[in-house]
Amino acid sequence: MDRARRDAAGQLLKAGDFQPLFHVEHAAAGDDNDPLNLWRIVVLTETYDERYTEPFKDMVRQGWLPGFVEIYIEREFNCKLTRKAA
Repeated sequence: MDRARRDAAGQLLKAGDFQPLFHVEHAAAGDDNDPLNLWRIVVLTETYDERYTEPFKDMVRQGWLPGFVEIYIEREFNCKLTRKAA
């Protein structure tokens, strides 16, 4: 697979072979009493590859935020997130 892509400004982007290129869209909805985390990830592989989908399916089953969102929250708000027992 050609791992080189261009961004919106035409700059050449190159990814290593350890992970496919991907796009992330994230948004928030709901209100203060019932917030809703909306996101999706599009993995850019030539064919379907379960290695990239199963970790996300497992995360959703367990009700977790995506790791990149947790990292963003911790860094941006200088706090540590913890999970409560179900």
